[in-house]
Amino acid sequence: MVLWIIVMSHLTIRKRAVHHTIDEVFMSHKLWFDHSPDCDGISATANMDGFTVLNAIKMRFGWDTEMIRRASDMCNERDEISILDRLTPKLFLVPRTRVDDPARSQFYIEDLIAAVDTVGIKSLQFTHYSFINHLGFKGELETVLRTIYAWKLDTKLQRLVLDTDYRVVRRMEKLLDGVRVG
Repeated sequence: MVLWIIVMSHLTIRKRAVHHTIDEVFMSHKLWFDHSPDCDGISATANMDGFTVLNAIKMRFGWDTEMIRRASDMCNERDEISILDRLTPKLFLVPRTRVDDPARSQFYIEDLIAAVDTVGIKSLQFTHYSFINHLGFKGELETVLRTIYAWKLDTKLQRLVLDTDYRVVRRMEKLLDGVRVG
C-alpha cells in the first residue's frame, strides 16, 4: 500500500492506494473492504446495484442490506447526503453522479463536509475513488480535490483518508499536483 500524507493547517489528508484481488479486477466486482481503523466515519457513493464499494462496506460490517438499500435510494431520490449515524463507524452516503458536473460535485463535497461536522466526525475514510479503473469524470474529480485542498475549507474534521484505486494512483498524483499548484 502506498501512502502520501499532506498536512494542512487544520486537516491531515492521507492518500491510500487501495489494492484489489485478482477476482475483483477481472470481474469488476468489489468483494471486500479494507477499513482504516482510525476512521470514525466512512463516505461512500449511494450505489447498491451490484458488487459496489458500498456493498463491500456493508458486508465488512455486517450491516442490514435493506436498511442500506433504502438509505441509498433515498439519498439518490433526494439528491442530498444521507447520514447513517447509528452505525459504527458512521456512514455518509453521497448521491451517484452520472455526468461530469463540477457544480453538482462541489455541492456534494461541501454538503458532505457539513454533514461530517454536524455529526462530529474527526477522521473520515473517503471511498469514492477506491474502485475505478480510469479517471473518467475529470471535472468532478478536480472540483472535489480543489474543495478538499482549499485553505478556506472550514471543518472540524482532523483527518481525511482518501482511498484511491491503485490502478489510477499515478494519474491521480498528476491531477493532485495540478490542483495544488493551480
